[in-house]
Amino acid sequence: MARYHQVSGGPGNATPTPKDELFRLLVESVRDYAIFVLDRTGHVVTWNEGAQRMKGYQASEIIGKHFSIFYPREIALSGFPDRELVEAERLGRFEDEGWRVRKDGTTFWANVIITAVRDAEGALCGFAKVTRDLTERKKAEETLAESKARLAGIVSSAMDAIILLDPQLSITMFNPAAEHLFLAQASEAIGSPIDRFIPDLGTHLPASAESGAATRFESVGFRTGGRCELEISAARMETAGRRFFNVIARDVTHRKELERLLLQKDKLESLGLLAGGIAHDFNNLLVGIMGNTSLAVESIGATRPTPCSRKSWRPARPPAT
Repeated sequence: MARYHQVSGGPGNATPTPKDELFRLLVESVRDYAIFVLDRTGHVVTWNEGAQRMKGYQASEIIGKHFSIFYPREIALSGFPDRELVEAERLGRFEDEGWRVRKDGTTFWANVIITAVRDAEGALCGFAKVTRDLTERKKAEETLAESKARLAGIVSSAMDAIILLDPQLSITMFNPAAEHLFLAQASEAIGSPIDRFIPDLGTHLPASAESGAATRFESVGFRTGGRCELEISAARMETAGRRFFNVIARDVTHRKELERLLLQKDKLESLGLLAGGIAHDFNNLLVGIMGNTSLAVESIGATRPTPCSRKSWRPARPPAT
C-alpha cells in the first residue's frame, strides 16, 4: 500500500509535531485525491496513496521527478507547467482543468489546484498540489452538450412551431418555424406572454399540468396582419425541479379552408343527387300518366260515333237575325 512519503530537501523537513503527524495521517487516508508537495522548482517531494491510484506511479518512481511528467507532451514542452507555478507564487493559488497523463500513457481529465507554501517569514518553500480525476464528469458534460446540440438541431429544423414557456406562460424559446408562423423574430417574442400569439392557450394548460401528459386541441393564432388556424399539442415538462411547458403548433389554415370547400362541394353534390332523384320519380309518374292516356285514346278510337252522331256533337248555330 502506498503511503505518504517525503524526502529531505523539501518542505516539511523539520522535526514533525503532533499536528504534522495528524496532517500526514489525513493526507495518507485520502484516496480520491492526489495530494503531494512540489519544491520551488516543481519537483515532486511527497506522494500519497491517492496520487498513486490516480497516476499509477509508486513513490519511489516519482519522487524527485519534475511534475511536468503528468502533462501531455505538447503541453509540457510549451512551458505551461512552469507558468502554473509562477501564477501560484504570484497569486497564492492557481486552479486549472485539463488533460493529464498516467504512467501507462492513458489520459484523464483533472481539476488541479496549486497553492504556494510559505514559511513564517513569507519566503516560498514550495507548492502543495491537489488533483482530482473528473473524467466521468467531463464525459457526462460532453454527452449532455452533444444531446443539447442534437436537440437544438432538431428544434431549429422542425417544420412545426416549437415554443417553450415558463410557469408564468412567458416565452423562453421560439424556434425558426415559430418565427415563420407568427411573423415575429425570436428576439422580440422571447419574454412575451404566449397570449400575444395564442390567446386561449392558458385555458388548455391546467389539464396538461395536472396529468403531465400532452393535451391536443385546435385554436386560433394571431400574427402580424391576420390570424391563422392552429392544431396545438401542449405538455408539461420538468427537469431539475424546474417546470415549463412545451407547445407545438401547426398551421392548418389552408387545410381547414380546403375542408370547408370540400364540405360545400359535398353539399352541392347531395343537392344534385336529391334533384336527380326527384326528377327520376317525376319521370316515372309522367310515364304512368302517358301510358294511361294512350290507353284512353285507343279506347275512344275503337267506338267512333256515326255521322249522325257527329252532327249531334256540333254546337248549335245561333239563330239568324
